[in-house]
Amino acid sequence: MKREIRLALVVLIVLAAATWIVKTQMDDRQNSTQKQEQELLFPQLSAAAIQKIELELGATKVNLEKRKDKWWVRPPEFPANPLFVDMLIEGILKTPRGTELSNDVAKHDQFELGGRAWVIRLFDASGKELTRIYVGKSDATYRGTYIRLQEDATVHYVPVAYGVFLRRPSWFDRTIWQVPLKAVQAFQLEGPDGFLLTRSENGFLNPDTHREWPFDAPEIKALLHFQATDIRFENCPTQADVRFGVQIEGQWMWCNLSQHGETWLGSRDSTSPCYVLANELLKRLEAFHASEE
Repeated sequence: MKREIRLALVVLIVLAAATWIVKTQMDDRQNSTQKQEQELLFPQLSAAAIQKIELELGATKVNLEKRKDKWWVRPPEFPANPLFVDMLIEGILKTPRGTELSNDVAKHDQFELGGRAWVIRLFDASGKELTRIYVGKSDATYRGTYIRLQEDATVHYVPVAYGVFLRRPSWFDRTIWQVPLKAVQAFQLEGPDGFLLTRSENGFLNPDTHREWPFDAPEIKALLHFQATDIRFENCPTQADVRFGVQIEGQWMWCNLSQHGETWLGSRDSTSPCYVLANELLKRLEAFHASEE
């Protein structure tokens, strides 16, 4: 009996030791993973130092340059979408060190880090290249990305969705106008199916249909931040089919609109570029006249 007890104690001690060893190894791996996730891949970079960005997204090339506090797309010279640029820079600066995988150049194509890779180049004010990032494919969840840096062959897996930052319909600032609600007195679409919305106590009223849209209606918010789907710098129309305007403190601001097939082109004046608007947007504008209670 005593021998059996001693044997059982030995087994328990061995099991406890094995459990402790396994737990210690698991804790070490977990701590190492957490440490890697907390450490940044680009600790030396700062937003203030980044003054120029070059993107090679397959056949598409985008040059972004900061002037004072504003980002521009060049060429042509046109304001960049500040939200898209800020999201790109923040995403890069907050990229964790992630996990280092293969450094075998022959395996780069497996991660789409060979000839198919997208390239991000960051420069300072003097034109010095701060870093270069080759962006490969996303993981199965599309929440992580395989990348490599500079001329280093090592593939890094980082838990950052680089595709979200880079797949943009346009890097131009497509805002036609963004006006404060409290200053707006009226909206008007001049044309066969036009409408007039005048400010009322609780929203904007169409005096013809007596339909009222509250101030927080999504349709009204879209008129306050009137945005195109793209920008065009040539073949702008000289004649407008309809005009859409917003009245602020007694002054009207107009966008001249001309239909071309399923697309509408708009311009603020003779010197502005062409704003490309989807046909669906004009249908939504016309609906302000057609809708009734």
